[in-house]
Amino acid sequence: MKLARSTLFQFNAIGVDRLLEVDSDLQIILVNLSAKEINDVIENTQNVIDRIEQYEKPEDSITPAMQWSEIWSHARFGQHQGNGIAIWQTENGCPPNTFMANYNRVAGANTQHSRDMATIIRSVSPLANIQCRGGPIFPTNAQANTPNPQVQIVSRSNNNGINPNAYNNQDQTWDDRIYNSLLTATQSSGNTQNAVISPGKALNAITVGNVDIDANPDVIWFTSGWQDSVLGTEKPDVGAPGEGTALPAPNGPTGGTSAATAHTAGFIANLMDFDASLIRNPQRTKALLLSGATTSVIGGTSKVGAGGIDYRNTSQHYQTYDFDGPNINWNAFDAADGNLDGWITVTKWLQNNKPNVRAAIAWMSRGVFVNTNAVPSTDYDIEVYDPNGNYVGGSHSRVNTFELVDVTVSISGNYQFKINRFANPDPASRVALALSVNFDN
Repeated sequence: MKLARSTLFQFNAIGVDRLLEVDSDLQIILVNLSAKEINDVIENTQNVIDRIEQYEKPEDSITPAMQWSEIWSHARFGQHQGNGIAIWQTENGCPPNTFMANYNRVAGANTQHSRDMATIIRSVSPLANIQCRGGPIFPTNAQANTPNPQVQIVSRSNNNGINPNAYNNQDQTWDDRIYNSLLTATQSSGNTQNAVISPGKALNAITVGNVDIDANPDVIWFTSGWQDSVLGTEKPDVGAPGEGTALPAPNGPTGGTSAATAHTAGFIANLMDFDASLIRNPQRTKALLLSGATTSVIGGTSKVGAGGIDYRNTSQHYQTYDFDGPNINWNAFDAADGNLDGWITVTKWLQNNKPNVRAAIAWMSRGVFVNTNAVPSTDYDIEVYDPNGNYVGGSHSRVNTFELVDVTVSISGNYQFKINRFANPDPASRVALALSVNFDN
């Protein structure tokens, strides 16, 4: 109960054991009283109390985080809320089956952290099915394919702290499972304040950093893991709401890279509900996510990745292209534009009334090759040319399994997006390459 009163110091009719909170500035006190005690207070305070109101404790809400990622206005109440998509939530524990609807605990003890992460996933993607496995363990093919709907996304909101600077066996395992299963996996970068923790160093995973959405301007939270492994591969890939995220949970708000990862998993489930071509296509999903992650976050790409996730930018105006097949198929992809010149060329009409364009390519590597050779299976580069044939941007990193290029469209016309296979050290790998052109950033 909330009491507004004219003079705090005259108010002595309530025992200290009933006092919950005093706000001297607002002249309000919170008390816990029975109906009889309320009547006694009214009779005995002699007009000291101005009014009595029922008080309900404020509920924590993830709404600000969903507003920040544009889920709230563009997916949360729209047609695409993760329907037909199952998310495999895996960490040290799992809530019981009675915790929420459209949920199944495969294995694991009930923990507060797992309840918080399931709540975030459900809030962001209300219709997604959640399969939770305490462990944490990547699903087998049978586990991914058995549920109805099938598992399409793996969300892991915990880390293994062993050898933080090394690409280790756990990173290799997750890379190989993603490569072979074609599931999209989100993984927290860790709350270490420095190195990204395994399996966040997995090249094929979408590794997520923690953005403080309460800061102005938005900033990557100082504990969010970001230092690259010995491979030099830049992680995290994107940033998402973690710090400043309030969560409707029994023990109050939670956050960190765990919350950011769960938020991103739900975000991707909504995207897959919207665009079925992303299902069982982790390279296309990653390329699209990177091309739309244009929310500015202070901290630099080394700590933030491509930027903060943004559902409107990601889902409104884009086109994706997929080049997947045996390694030898590269020449066929190269020649599809009529010119076998070492470059895949994609032509896209762009208009200068939407001048901010981001192109992203992403591809997969075999974990067993990366662990043995300390380089990705393949290295691709991207260059962009305007309608007059002028070079307007490109990206040529050697250690990443993605490239990003931001282009300003100064003249309308056909732009060429050219992809070169700069290095092919692992002929046993698939091409497994995707391009996303986002033309409404």
